[in-house]
Amino acid sequence: MYGLGRRKVFARRDFPIQEVQKIFEDTISVSNHQNQKVLKLSPQSCLKVHRITLGGRNYSLCSKVYLSRGLFHVLRFSLIPSKARAFWKGWWVLKSRGFRVPEVYLIWEERRLRLLIGCGVVMETVEEGLGLDRYASKNFLPPLEFQGLERKRELIFQMADTLAKLHAQGILHRDLKASNVLVKEYDDSLGIVLLDLDVVRFRGSISRRHIALNLAQIDASLPPCVTKWDRLRFLSKYWGKRGNREGLRALAREATRLSILRRRGR
Repeated sequence: MYGLGRRKVFARRDFPIQEVQKIFEDTISVSNHQNQKVLKLSPQSCLKVHRITLGGRNYSLCSKVYLSRGLFHVLRFSLIPSKARAFWKGWWVLKSRGFRVPEVYLIWEERRLRLLIGCGVVMETVEEGLGLDRYASKNFLPPLEFQGLERKRELIFQMADTLAKLHAQGILHRDLKASNVLVKEYDDSLGIVLLDLDVVRFRGSISRRHIALNLAQIDASLPPCVTKWDRLRFLSKYWGKRGNREGLRALAREATRLSILRRRGR
């Protein structure tokens, strides 16, 4: 842990201390709206990419800054662990259980009179990764040749397998929309990388309601090139060998209902 004025920085031991100040100042400029080169800017957070060289090796880092939204927001989030700490916990647990996630290098918090007024995360940038929705729109527009169909089937099975493993281990991602799932191509396979780790929760078991909600979040955020049959194949793979076909139908109906509500903005 390093102290920088009112701010505390928690960095990994393998992250060089001489780089902490530089990255941190660049990150703070994003939260203060002094730096216009951002990837994303919303009322809740903003993202920026930093490129540094350490020991002759180039690194691409991404900082996520959580923005304060008024006194009520400050008071509320001062009473619970910060989103930066929640992100660190989500990253560590998912990584230790074998899921692909971006490497996290440091988190920071700023407090005044013990009130949390800002926090953020500095992590690895997943190079050449596309959100699930963008990847599908780019690669699965009809007509598809045999290779494209095989790649599509592989991605459906990987996503279903990833979600099934999350739920089997009592892990709930509360915002599992397609843009929070990156698809990265390797030499002979595809990889699923999970983002927005501050909304990951760990429970003893996942309820049917939360399962249906996760399925609806994914379904509602997919482009039209993902067909009805693709979605049914995904559900069948997720359900696996449980044998209860009526249970699968009930889950599909509930997920479809929630997906329609999400598409309508409710």
